[in-house]
Amino acid sequence: MKFKTVLFLLLLSFTAVGWADQSNEPIKRELDGAEFHLKKFERTVELARGKPFKLRYIEKEALRRIKALQQGFPDNPKINEMVERARRALIASKGDNVVITKEMLVYREQSKKLIQKFAGEAKGDWEKLFTKIKDANKSILKPFPAPSPRRVSIKELKNRWVVYDGFIYPENVFQQNGNQYVYAGKPSTGYYFFDLSSHAWSGAYEAVRRYRHQISGDLPERAKWTVAGKISSVVYLVPNSGKDKSGNAVMGWLIEPEAIYIPNYTFAQYDPKSDMGGSFSGEANLEELKKSLFSITSVPKDATADEVAKAYVTAIKEKNSKLWLDLIDPARLKTPTAISRAWYHWELHQHRWHKYYAHAIFSKPKIEVIKGFDSDDDVEGWFLSDEDKSKIKQHDEQLVELATVWVKFYDERGRQVASPSPFFLRRYDKQRWVAQTPSMPN
Repeated sequence: MKFKTVLFLLLLSFTAVGWADQSNEPIKRELDGAEFHLKKFERTVELARGKPFKLRYIEKEALRRIKALQQGFPDNPKINEMVERARRALIASKGDNVVITKEMLVYREQSKKLIQKFAGEAKGDWEKLFTKIKDANKSILKPFPAPSPRRVSIKELKNRWVVYDGFIYPENVFQQNGNQYVYAGKPSTGYYFFDLSSHAWSGAYEAVRRYRHQISGDLPERAKWTVAGKISSVVYLVPNSGKDKSGNAVMGWLIEPEAIYIPNYTFAQYDPKSDMGGSFSGEANLEELKKSLFSITSVPKDATADEVAKAYVTAIKEKNSKLWLDLIDPARLKTPTAISRAWYHWELHQHRWHKYYAHAIFSKPKIEVIKGFDSDDDVEGWFLSDEDKSKIKQHDEQLVELATVWVKFYDERGRQVASPSPFFLRRYDKQRWVAQTPSMPN
């Protein structure tokens, strides 16, 4: 009996000691569990590289565990250190932020002014043409209901002007017999078919595309354009015909569109005497009207890689396509296809800076030689004489250097957009740095 009493007292004393230790120090497995979840949280922050992200289970669990530990052991230095690390990780999860100033958004105000300048000229030019059309013989200013091709001869309507202000492009485009058209109308009111394969349309629309390149690369989607053209013939076509569509052929008036008016933006007109096939309002004075809005117009040959990268982005923001093209590797602009692809990326850049980006921050460039011999290399040059360098240079390939600049983009609220983007630039034989491709950075 005495033995059992002594054993009970010993167990009780050990338990009391355990309770006492547990009340003063956290259990190791709880510390290890919190540390494990916190490291996972910190790794997520590292991978995000400044991009904001929503907390998942693992990050929330890290915060929950650390909060419980700190409340139980408020004076424990290790736990307090974990609290500070968790606080930094939580702040980082909200994104790398900057303060967006008015100076950073000047380019947007300049863009608005530029659009307004050209919109004013467009309105004036359209009104002149519309007056001319009204004065012309029997122009059709209200196209619907359309004259019936079964009752009205083409001789009566051929070469008459038609003005249509509900033109939707490219949604109403369809293809038939190798040609493209935009239809307007319905069975109850009759049909018009605008011939997009005509020289007239090509001349006017290419001018609209140049406007997008030079002035506003972000024309409103699904906006209704006003199109003016002349009736050329009567045709049977299937509106909406295509791979997954079917319908009946209907009779309608074929129009060769000669002018496109996009209210508050631009007016473009076909010109058979022009080498370009047409022009948009203000195009003749384009450089003069835009020049005053550019903060930089050229980049010196000795500019550093990050200076060229900044100038390249500035050219995009300010719609200075001439400077932008000048800062791209000429090897990427040798063919018409390559130039067309460059313009495609230009429009993407314009869209991003109009909708998503407001500011960019650039890292210091990391430079490496990817081809040839660099006689200015500090390490190799130390071992070689000028004569050695000269001999090596005679037999080596062209010197090509690659610079990597990381770019962070921020929106109007100052929050980082996506992860940093690498911007690759090249330099040939110590000439000026150029962007490796027109798609960068994105």
